Amino acid sequence: MERSGMKNPLLYITGSIAFVSGCHKVGELAEPLSSKFYIDAKRSCLMGIEERSTLVFASGIGRIREEKPKAVRPQGDGVVRIMLKRLGGGKTASVVTGIPLDEDEMKDLARSLKQKCGVGGSVKDFCIEIQGDKRNILKAELEKKGYTVKLAGG
Repeated sequence: MERSGMKNPLLYITGSIAFVSGCHKVGELAEPLSSKFYIDAKRSCLMGIEERSTLVFASGIGRIREEKPKAVRPQGDGVVRIMLKRLGGGKTASVVTGIPLDEDEMKDLARSLKQKCGVGGSVKDFCIEIQGDKRNILKAELEKKGYTVKLAGG
């Protein structure tokens, strides 16, 4: 394929943006342009490739996957807090924060707490969310396991 003096153009896709090295228009090969630039299809403007944060596909390489950084547990004061979170539709969730455990250990603790409460829940951002207002049951179970527990919020 040879157009506009380009022998082997490379196609880059970053999110919603198509970039052909040396191309000035989206979707077709046109005026040769430095490979440092691409067209933002949504905003129809020319931007430097340094302004775009991630590259997700290159025709010579294929799909590019970046490794996600591991989440770091926030340092707390040693007190486990249980608060009530109001959700839409009259639903509530009990949120347990400040547990000094790693991600795998926290998932195991969440599993045992969900079984004790007889409800569902999840682990998000080092917080355990339990469906419903189960603060008293959670407090008793966590105190049995040796944690200092406070009921937070109203």
